[in-house]
Amino acid sequence: MNRCGLITTLMCILLIGAATCSAVTVNVPTNQGTGQDGMIYANPGVPFPLSSFYSIIAVGATGGPHDTVALAMFDLSTVGLTSAQVSSATLTVYSASSKAVNATNLDPDANNPVTVDVSPVTSAWNRASMTWATQPTHGPVETSFSVNALSQPFVVDITSLVKGWLDSPAANFGLWLSGHSIQGSGPNQDQSPFYAIAFNSGFQANTGQPNANGPLLTINAVPEPATWLLMACAVPALAWARRRTLRSKN
Repeated sequence: MNRCGLITTLMCILLIGAATCSAVTVNVPTNQGTGQDGMIYANPGVPFPLSSFYSIIAVGATGGPHDTVALAMFDLSTVGLTSAQVSSATLTVYSASSKAVNATNLDPDANNPVTVDVSPVTSAWNRASMTWATQPTHGPVETSFSVNALSQPFVVDITSLVKGWLDSPAANFGLWLSGHSIQGSGPNQDQSPFYAIAFNSGFQANTGQPNANGPLLTINAVPEPATWLLMACAVPALAWARRRTLRSKN
């Protein structure tokens, strides 16, 4: 390969490498590090923790003792990013049937979508001991999304929350997923059957081992300033070297 061809090849390698380095995506499941997920049920006849008994986390709003709330928290201690480096962050949850919790539940479908509200949790909790009576506090609704099918991923933007957690790690207690409005079907909007939504937990029932398709946080990072500086400086330099090579050949 002549010098001109070598320089051209090096230029292409540098540009491709810089472009590759500029796109950084970090995926964080709830079953990684100190992350966790779980659910709580308002029925006073179920005072024990539910998270160890199911491989799903359910959400249902009935205005009474059948209310169910799901929680999800992600360990951000190893992502290696600052809030300024985050271009976007999304939560992905994979829908499942809530009949695993109660066989009389009604699952959402295309004709009967159910809306889920997403709020920040504002105090500590533990999936192994959390009950409705010991539930953590939570903030106002940050965003909402609609579920209209089973066995499908649903994605919601939580960029603002994630940036806040990166700025203040001590404030990261995760997400509170609740029913947007009452979905009961009985005369008092609180009798089975009623609509409930379930998502795959990041943990297997009973064993607590990792479970597939649990809640996932995806962070897309902006390019490092050094990457663009490298490209800005390297491209003119390589172009200059190529011109010198062409002149020398003439």
